[in-house]
Amino acid sequence: MRYAWDMKSQYLNQDKRGKGISGLLRRYLLYRLRFWDARSANGVDQFYAISQHISRRVRKTYRRESQVLYPPVDTESFVRSEQPRGDYYVTASRFVPHKLLI
Repeated sequence: MRYAWDMKSQYLNQDKRGKGISGLLRRYLLYRLRFWDARSANGVDQFYAISQHISRRVRKTYRRESQVLYPPVDTESFVRSEQPRGDYYVTASRFVPHKLLI
């Protein structure tokens, strides 16, 4: 639902998805999807989020509070490497157009 609420413009602007007749149809479908999602959210008893960031998104989108439950991570099993830091970064994510760095 993130594409319908927060990332609509990024979704529609990639690969010209927001242009022409198909763009109008996509905008209408996203509008209807948001309407359906908001209506469905009214039936939820309790929202849970995995971070404060997601909790704020729930509050903004659904105007409801959520309880933050952090995912269990065994931080004791991680050790700091003694190797010198290089001039590089490692990331893991989906390869989608709106995440490209240009």
